[in-house]
Amino acid sequence: MKTDETPMPAAGPLGGTGEPERWYRPGALPFRRAFPPGDLRAAALVVVVAAVLGAPVGAIWAVTGPHASVAVTGEGAVIADHRQEAFIAADGTFAAIAIVTGFVLGIAVYLWRRRRGPWMTIGVALGGLAGAYVAWKVGHRVGLPAYERHLAGEPGGAAFDRPVDLRARGALFLQPVVAVIVYVLAAGWSRFADLGRAAPEPAVPTAAPSGPGWPDPLPGVARSVSSGPSGPGAPPAAPVPPPAGGASSPPA
Repeated sequence: MKTDETPMPAAGPLGGTGEPERWYRPGALPFRRAFPPGDLRAAALVVVVAAVLGAPVGAIWAVTGPHASVAVTGEGAVIADHRQEAFIAADGTFAAIAIVTGFVLGIAVYLWRRRRGPWMTIGVALGGLAGAYVAWKVGHRVGLPAYERHLAGEPGGAAFDRPVDLRARGALFLQPVVAVIVYVLAAGWSRFADLGRAAPEPAVPTAAPSGPGWPDPLPGVARSVSSGPSGPGAPPAAPVPPPAGGASSPPA
């Protein structure tokens, strides 16, 4: 029995004959889609602005937060009224201000820029953390020079206020956490399914080849056997040849 031993062509990357896929047009560059310059600049701007606005927030904390009374004795500076509530209240005041500031930050960034995404969320988180850190340092510096002058004075003087300070350092993360939660929840209610981001350019076949070994560009779609013209003026199709072996169908 004779068999056809003609070697099959080598398969290409897409199951073809090894010829280059000239009909395939790729989409946009993945790197530029993953790191869009506009989103990176906007996220950096959010971090800088949030850090700068941390200074007035720290001043508000220094004014509204309770201060512990300190007196200088022969043994050094001691708490005048022997109570620790002022330190706990200062931490609580900072936490409350951080929650409000984080809420405002998340809403402001959401309303400021329509194009949103992961980089803006990262900018909100880093901006909230930077703003909370600056608020802590600025609030503690308010009144610190006068406090140090009183400490250097003679013992037995009048009691004076100690600048506010943050002992519960975990409160620094309240502002970024609240800002991110508010921003993500606001984005969840967006009427734009893509959050305002342009859809990536799809890879579109322009001239899909056909033949043995090439993938079917339109799977499941029936094709006409005849490639000639169709319609009332078209010539009749050629008759179907009889089966092999000379056998013919019996007349009906």
